[in-house]
Amino acid sequence: MRTVGTTTNSHSSTVLKVLLAVVLAVGLVPGVSAAFADEAEANSAAGARAYAGFSDVQSSDWFAKEGWLDYALANGLMQGIGNGQFNPNGAVSRGQVAVVLHRMAGEPAVGGVAFSDVDYTMYYGQAVLWAREAGVVQGDGTNQFHPDASVTREELAVMLWNFTSRVAGVTMRWDASALDRIAGSESVSSWARDAMEWAVDKRIITGELIDGVTYVNAGGPALRCAFAKMASVEHRDVLGLAQGETVGGYPTTPTYRTGDTVVLTGVLVEERWQHTMGPQSSYILHLDEPATFIMYEHGSYATYNNVRTLQIYEDWGTISYDLIGKHVTVSSQVFERVSTWWQRESVLLRGNTVVRAS
Repeated sequence: MRTVGTTTNSHSSTVLKVLLAVVLAVGLVPGVSAAFADEAEANSAAGARAYAGFSDVQSSDWFAKEGWLDYALANGLMQGIGNGQFNPNGAVSRGQVAVVLHRMAGEPAVGGVAFSDVDYTMYYGQAVLWAREAGVVQGDGTNQFHPDASVTREELAVMLWNFTSRVAGVTMRWDASALDRIAGSESVSSWARDAMEWAVDKRIITGELIDGVTYVNAGGPALRCAFAKMASVEHRDVLGLAQGETVGGYPTTPTYRTGDTVVLTGVLVEERWQHTMGPQSSYILHLDEPATFIMYEHGSYATYNNVRTLQIYEDWGTISYDLIGKHVTVSSQVFERVSTWWQRESVLLRGNTVVRAS
């Protein structure tokens, strides 16, 4: 035992000498020791910035330090943008605002009138449909919504005002003088004045610090870090909702009418069947959740409850065969019931855009 121990110590001493020589040699090579130092510093910085799993957020950032990011995440109001990032200084789009308010409402499924510039198969499709029907958002007067455009702070204030009064049913009371105590209040657009006064009074908007002065910056873009605070104040303080609670109040089974634009998900199948006119092929959508449809047919309306399957009214071959048997998202318009020989289901959809569901 003593001999083995002596041999091991001798071997360890030799290894240490070799390692020391390597370290000294590396230290003498220009740039190598600096590279090791830079890498260590970068790793340390990355570790310091990994707040809430986001590599671009520090615990010292104001929206993290004050708890707004944690609240927005815990209540499902906001998420990251992918790749471990939150993009706190990125601008919020109009479509993203619709998504957050839709979540706050409980994500109700509705049909309605479509904006001409909205792809309703996008992540914000159902939210924009709901927001228009609920009176939360409006277009630009030409039936366009501009879902990917950055939302300004005063536009966001109007959306929050509409949500609070029209969806949550809150009686709007506020101190109008609160806004005038912030620099730049004279720049607020007339159509947004009430909403901005209310938002400042409720401390949804507290201004942006620029060169030591707090400005309302009404026409500036709303940033994601600021929106985390605004949405959290709306949820917790203005509406008084508990953690995870939504406004709710919508029926569990949605109702759609002939002429409505709808966003539906389900499994798309090809169904071949025999008719007296001969063999037929139809696209059938098996809905994830049942719905009620009020269909116009032959001069009157008929109600179909608990509908689970409906027919995609498309010429054969117009939908990619790769989508058959897959879970899909369908943006469509509810057609009238025509009661013709080729109609397989009571409910028809036309003007369809079909994509793989995310």
